[in-house]
Amino acid sequence: MNKKIAMFDMDGTVLNTFEDIVNATNYVLEKFGLPKRSREEMKFNVGYGAYRQIEGSVPSGTPKDLIDKIYEFYLPYYNEHSLIETKPYDGIVKVMEEIRKSGLKVAIISNKPDPTVQLLKDKFFSKACDIAIGAMDGLNIKPSSDMINKILTEYNLDAKDSVYIGDTEVDIATAVNSNMDMIVVTWGFRDVDFLKSNGGKNFVNSPEEILKVLEVK
Repeated sequence: MNKKIAMFDMDGTVLNTFEDIVNATNYVLEKFGLPKRSREEMKFNVGYGAYRQIEGSVPSGTPKDLIDKIYEFYLPYYNEHSLIETKPYDGIVKVMEEIRKSGLKVAIISNKPDPTVQLLKDKFFSKACDIAIGAMDGLNIKPSSDMINKILTEYNLDAKDSVYIGDTEVDIATAVNSNMDMIVVTWGFRDVDFLKSNGGKNFVNSPEEILKVLEVK
């Protein structure tokens, strides 16, 4: 691939955030007198942003005003407890650093709230990433191309100059909506059969394989 920028999803692609997300969500649900969710139930609630995550975790029929309250409580609680179990996937930081050394820009794009994204970027990827962006006012979250386009504009690049790397059907749709090439990782929050059924192609089974696909030496 002849690319100028590699854009990575955060949750399930560069960071294993799952345990902290599940624990924070269940803490908040219990706080509001609602049943907790299993890890299996939570797998498909992650990827569409924090609000959809809460919306998918509460019982069916929960009033919107209660969902809003739970969401507002969740955000600061998760921020305060987002670094307990969370850590980069083995080898991914080194791979991102190698991509930068080769001359490509490296970006992280997440549906997490932007303050959380900046916190995690500074903690784990300060030397491996040029720019990170999360959900903020004025930009639609993935699978919209809004955040992708913001970064492309920042560096005066086109979609053909970029590749998107992620682990969910949301990421696959984001790449399609942005007219970008895509690399799908298999170590994240969805299984391969599900990803294939949602249009996933060009799979890698380890971070090091990303370097081969990008032809980084």
